[in-house]
Amino acid sequence: MKKIGLLCLALVLALGSMGGAIAYFSDTEMEAMTFSAGELNLVLGESETGPWHDDNPMTWSIGPEWAPGDVTESITYAANVGTTGGQIYGFKVVPNDYTGSRMLLDNTFITDWKFTWGGRLADTSIWGQWCIDLWDADADGNVSLGEFMDSPYGPVIYLDYEGTGDILGPAYANIEKTTIYFQFNPDAGNPLMNKTATIDFTFKLFDGWPGVHHVGEVSPAGYGYVEME
Repeated sequence: MKKIGLLCLALVLALGSMGGAIAYFSDTEMEAMTFSAGELNLVLGESETGPWHDDNPMTWSIGPEWAPGDVTESITYAANVGTTGGQIYGFKVVPNDYTGSRMLLDNTFITDWKFTWGGRLADTSIWGQWCIDLWDADADGNVSLGEFMDSPYGPVIYLDYEGTGDILGPAYANIEKTTIYFQFNPDAGNPLMNKTATIDFTFKLFDGWPGVHHVGEVSPAGYGYVEME
């Protein structure tokens, strides 16, 4: 019995003397994490199949046979050829960013505005919504291109109100169609004969601005806001 007791004591002492030096198996692997920022790349087209304009301005014109009372429409198609989607799409006109006759712009009325939205809406009128109804500076019942250019309420924008995805998905996921309807002031007179004017519309695609549905220097109460530079 004494021998067994001594053996047990020796074993306990031996284990105690090992302390934290107990050996164990191990293996190590590495994971490389790469972060690649996406790209928004907005292109404009003359039809649903192009040709597409990227860094080369698209042009649209009417006339020279345009006469007082005539109506016309300008159609622009937009797509995103980048790698990430955009939630907000719109355009603006920079104040005084025009050439030619200001009088002609003041006598060119915007009579309607329609757009398609991610394939869910077709030719939906946005006339009288957001700030469009606030641009009639002279309260004559008409909104001219001149008033649109000078409006303190900024440009028109569209977004995915339903929160179901991007308004313009990547890699031509969907096409956005914008139609603006114009009328030459029926009361325009001889001073406008042979006049020409060119005005530039700047289109832009945003990402990461949920809840915003208005952009510009001034935003009416209750409107989401972000500056469109």
